[in-house]
Amino acid sequence: MAEPGLEPGRAWRGLALCGAAVFLAAAAAGGALVAWNLAASANRGPGCPEPGLNATAPPPGDPGPELQDLQRRLAKAIEQRDRAERGRRTLESELKTCQTQQSQLRTELKTLKAELDEVKAQRTQMGAKNGALAEAVARWEAVAADSARRLDEAQLRAGAAEAQSGACAAREAALRERV
Repeated sequence: MAEPGLEPGRAWRGLALCGAAVFLAAAAAGGALVAWNLAASANRGPGCPEPGLNATAPPPGDPGPELQDLQRRLAKAIEQRDRAERGRRTLESELKTCQTQQSQLRTELKTLKAELDEVKAQRTQMGAKNGALAEAVARWEAVAADSARRLDEAQLRAGAAEAQSGACAAREAALRERV
């Protein structure tokens, strides 16, 4: 018999975990894409200056708070991207583990099927042997019954011969007394 392995319920749970891992990997990749786009839009900076503006003059308004907000959003997006990448690596590792377990389960299933086929073949052989033994027992029972019948007949004949011998002995004794 094969060594005990994972139970079918555990296999399904493992496959469900693999499915969840793939889903989370896709979600993490989507989050990373959003973070990437957010970072790219923050790095673009302002569009082309309006015609006629002096390029050396500072843009109108104070860009400080807006720039700080964009830098903060960029840092947050990069952090999310890094987290998503770590999550993706973790999920890939879990997916490989699930695939390994699935391969092991397939191997165990093949082994169990082979063993089941072997047991079925043995059961068929044992059925044939049992049939042959049953026939042999029936023949021996018939021979034993015939032997028992012949023994009974021989005992009856022996009893009759003994009775006849006793009668002959009595007649012989009676004849000797007369003589």
